[in-house]
Order: sequence, then structure tokens, then C-alpha cells
Amino acid sequence: MQPNLATLLNQIPTATLAERLTQARNKKKIIQQEAADALGISRPTFISIEKGQRRLSPTELLTLADLYEVDAFNLVATPQDELDLTVQFRYDLTRQDLGMEMQRDALDTAIKQLQEMATAYLELEQMLGKKRIFHVPTQYTLQGHRDVKAYAAQAARQERARLQLGDEPVPHLAQLLEEEYGVRVFRFSMPSWVSGFYGYAPGLGGCIALNEDHPPERQLHTLAHEKGHLNTAAQSIQVQVQSARSRNTPEEQFAGAFAMQFTLPELGVRKLVSDCIERNDGEAPSIADLVAMSHHYGVSFEAFLRRLVDLGYLPSGEVKRLTSMKVVKETKQSLKLSTQRPPSALERILNRYPERYKQYVVEAYEKDLLEPNEITRRYLAGIHPSDIAAIVASYTQVTYMDQDGSVVRLNFEGYQERLNWRLS
Repeated sequence: MQPNLATLLNQIPTATLAERLTQARNKKKIIQQEAADALGISRPTFISIEKGQRRLSPTELLTLADLYEVDAFNLVATPQDELDLTVQFRYDLTRQDLGMEMQRDALDTAIKQLQEMATAYLELEQMLGKKRIFHVPTQYTLQGHRDVKAYAAQAARQERARLQLGDEPVPHLAQLLEEEYGVRVFRFSMPSWVSGFYGYAPGLGGCIALNEDHPPERQLHTLAHEKGHLNTAAQSIQVQVQSARSRNTPEEQFAGAFAMQFTLPELGVRKLVSDCIERNDGEAPSIADLVAMSHHYGVSFEAFLRRLVDLGYLPSGEVKRLTSMKVVKETKQSLKLSTQRPPSALERILNRYPERYKQYVVEAYEKDLLEPNEITRRYLAGIHPSDIAAIVASYTQVTYMDQDGSVVRLNFEGYQERLNWRLS
């Protein structure tokens, strides 16, 4: 569905539109006075339009488009080349760069998937007249820093302070990145050796893809890793595949150290360990304690052990010994820490999209801007039409006055009846 022209006109920067209008006029060899006459305005007023000092109305835009013999939507739409993502992948290989052709095909498929999902998000914003501002307040320059890991630790502390996170866990990092930076975060299935990637396009802003098949702990680490890239190269990402040879680049060293420091802040981890030792009457933390502490921060058992090595609590050899015992799953069960059931097919699909994206789908549907088949085929691809009513009900606050005067939420059955006419 094509976005509303008035919406696009309102969203485009006046300087950008002014430049396009001037180019279109010059291409047709039309003088400014002729264009001003077509609009019924003076030449000085028209000049202010081409200087970006006066905003056009939709009617004026259509008049000029007709005069210049161009499509009005093309004057205000985001050019395709500004929607093409360049990306930075993060993946792990068990062998030296073998089978790169097969890997490249898989990576190209993943890029295409993110491209489609991010473009769909942009379409929803344009339909609804929403404006997204992609903005990363702090960019950390790696040039001139010899100790990249120490610099990453400093950056992680500063970012936590700026986001007012203290030393607490960050379970909702994806939502935080969207709210604070305007980053689009999606999840979908990728080859097991791909953790995720960060991409950027001028028309889309920053976009992150996570492998939905990886456990939540690994997804959190990947997200923090990509945030590290976001804070060093938000708008200048080049295609870069992390392999056995690329892990030692300054960019990867920074992102890896940043992820560890950001998800496991030093003061918070030290306090956790100190409190545990005090509870144990001076005894070192048990395996159950270590599992519980890693669960507290939402990171993997191995990642938490490596952080303890980094802070001087464990010798490095202990990581391999403790992880080889494979006791995490059983320990979590005994501590009742793993109570989440596997997601249903519908939940798995919905988990792929940011919360705001799903809210926009519902809003566009409620305003008759989207039909059910558009939702099932593009905007929430894979869901069944019969699921739409439940999704809309879960994202829409529908209230009514009860007999006793209290305001309550409309139950699902009542909401279902109200929507059935659109689903039949």
C-alpha cells in the first residue's frame, strides 16, 4: 500500500525536497517565474521554496510535479539506494574460512530478510505519519587508543551511566535501543554459525538482526556486541564478515570487550560475588551460586565465568573445567530458574518484531490502512488470518463502562465479534 502523499511530504526535510524540486525544474528548462505562476505565488515566494525556507502543501506539490512531468511520490519518497543496507556480520567458524561461497549465499539471504523487514517497518511509519529519528549520541573513535579493551570498558561504563542503568541487568536491551537510538531490531532464523549483524542505510537508520534460534543469553550478548559497533561506526558500516582472521581487528576487540563490560558491569558483578561469599560464611561460590548469578544477569554460564576470570576471581583454566561438567540445565531446574515454556508458533512469529512495530501494524489495521492478507503476507508474515483478532485485542486498549460505573477492558470475545466482519 502506497503511503499517504501528505505524510511523506511532512516527513521529508525541506532542504532535500528543495534540492529535488530545483533539479526537476532545471531538467525541464522551466524558469522560476513560470513555476511561480503555476502555483499562483510571487517569484520571491517560489525562491523561498527552492531554498527550503517554505514548506509546500500537497496541492502545490502535485501542481509542480505535473508541470515538471515527474511522479509526485518520487519527489518525496526515500530513494532506493538510501534503503540498501551495508552490514557487519558476526559469526563463529570451527574451521578456517572454508566454503565461503556457501556462507556468502546464506549471508546474502539474511541481509535480504533484514532489508525486507526494515523496509516494512518504514512503510508502516509512512502510512501512519510517524517520524523516526536514528541518533547515536556518543560515538567512540578507536584511532589513537592502543588499549582497545580498556577503552571499551570505559565506553561501557559511560553508556550505562548515560542510560541510567546503574549496575542492574539489561533484559530489555532491544527495546532500549529502539527507544533511545531509533534502532530497528529483528529476530529471524539464520545458520547456526551466524549470531547476528548490524546494518545501516540512510533511509532506514541502524538495523540489527539476531538469530532467533540462539538461546536468549546468546542473543543478549550479540545485541550488546552490535551496540558496540553501533557506538563506533553507526553510519559508516562496511561489509565485514567476522572470521578466524577478523576477530583481532580493533573493531571486533572493542565490540567484544564492550559486550562483556556492558552486560556484566564490574561493580555489579563484584557485589554479587561478595554477597554470595558472605551468605556462604566466607566459602567460595558453589556451581549453583555461579549458575544463579549468571541467570541474574541473563548471560550464559560460560560468559559469566569468563567475566570472573577477567576480574581475577577464577584462573582461566577453570572455565573449560566448569563448562565441561554440563550441569547448567539441571542446576537451573533444581533452582527453578528455567520455567519458561517453548513459544508457540504464533509467539515465535511475533517475537521476530519490535513491540512498536507490532503496535503500528495494529494501528494501521484499525485505521483501515491494512487488509488482513497484507498483514499475513508481509507485515507479520506467517501468521494465520484467524490470529489477527487476538493480536489486535492484545495491543488495543478497548474499555467500556460496567454497570457499577467501573471502567473495564473489553473481553476478547467481545472484541472478536467487532472484528469478524473484516476477517470474513
